[in-house]
Amino acid sequence: MLGLIAVASVFVASACSSSETGQNTGFKGISEEDSQQITRQYVITEPTFAFDGMIESLALVNKTTLKCSYCWEFVYQFDCRQAGYGNRTGLQLAQVITPHTTRVVVQEGKVTSAVMDGDWDMMGQKFIGNSTT
Repeated sequence: MLGLIAVASVFVASACSSSETGQNTGFKGISEEDSQQITRQYVITEPTFAFDGMIESLALVNKTTLKCSYCWEFVYQFDCRQAGYGNRTGLQLAQVITPHTTRVVVQEGKVTSAVMDGDWDMMGQKFIGNSTT
């Protein structure tokens, strides 16, 4: 039993020290193009776009390389056929073309932040702060 604890301690210590010293932690880099595709897929499957987004209006309008490993912010714009955010099934909706702008951060192939119009947390499907628009 003592030997097992010693082996586990060595494993944990070596895993921590390799990540702290910047050694390869097993993550293989991801390209900007792949990150952009991850972002695009995220946007079109997010409930707001999936509900009534107009695929023909979807456009990448900006991309920024961030100061973290394999990290980018992508800005997409698109139109929806009705006002509002998220899955609006069963709600009375204004029948008006509504433009949206999304800012999505991808780090090491994972979406870490996604905000629509500065008001809507796409990951949490809720308004940000006190916003109610």
